[in-house]
Amino acid sequence: MISLNQSEIQKIIVDYVKKKFDTEEILSVKTSSAGRVFEIEFNYHKADLGFQVYFGEFKDQEDLEEGYMTLIPANQEVVYADYDCYEDDYSGNSTVLLYDYTKKKYLIVESSHCSCNGLQWDNPDETNLEAIKMMKNNELYSNALKFEVYLLNQKQDHLIGSSQMS
Repeated sequence: MISLNQSEIQKIIVDYVKKKFDTEEILSVKTSSAGRVFEIEFNYHKADLGFQVYFGEFKDQEDLEEGYMTLIPANQEVVYADYDCYEDDYSGNSTVLLYDYTKKKYLIVESSHCSCNGLQWDNPDETNLEAIKMMKNNELYSNALKFEVYLLNQKQDHLIGSSQMS
């Protein structure tokens, strides 16, 4: 049987968090009066997840909005956007995955274009991780999973603030 004191246990937990989330920026570690770790605050952003959001012809949100001739609402965030033009440059396909912070749901727009109409922005359809996984698009599903981790991190303060110390 191994016997560890509270500071050794705390170090193991902090090292685990550093490794799991690939970060060295531990901002604070809070413990209960019994010495149990109940909060670790660290810097963790979408960039830390290796987030590449724009693929194909889309370079950024401005490019996406210009291509579709639409504006992404402030309560929505682009999680994935791909636009592939075919060799003839007269046609192509596009997939855009958004997260709606108000509805707390994913939205997807799948469209194609031809030279006479350009990209058509249809009303986004609600979707979920299971449906995204079934689409067999590894980059799309990977971004959705990474975004889930990002969302969990954003909720960190709220969840810890509302939990009871044991």
